[in-house]
Amino acid sequence: MGLVNLSAVDPELRQWTDFWFNNWIDHQEIQQAIQKQTGINFTVYLIDPWVESSSNGILKRHQFYHNDMNSIVGINGEDLSEINFEDQNAVQAWVYQHYQEHLAARQVLGLA
Repeated sequence: MGLVNLSAVDPELRQWTDFWFNNWIDHQEIQQAIQKQTGINFTVYLIDPWVESSSNGILKRHQFYHNDMNSIVGINGEDLSEINFEDQNAVQAWVYQHYQEHLAARQVLGLA
C-alpha cells in the first residue's frame, strides 16, 4: 500500500505529511516481512507524524530505519538523514533514492 505513494511528492511539499504517513506504513510492512521471514525484530522508530519543528530528529530516526532494513536485507543505501527543502531538485533526488531503497528491500523480501 505505502510504496506506490513514495515514488513522488508534490512539488510544493503540500502533501509531505501524506507522503510521510505512507512512508511509515511501508516501513511497517517491510519490518513485518523481515520479522516473519528471518525472525529478526528490529527497533520501531518514531517517525510519524511529520512535525516540521522536529524534522531533524525524525529524519535521523528514519535513517536508523533504513540502516537496519538495508543491513538485514543486504542492500546498500544512501544517507537520507537530511533534506534541503529549499532546493526542489534535492527534494526530488531524495524522494527517488528513498523510493529505490524501499523498492529494493521489497524485492529482496518478495513483496514487490
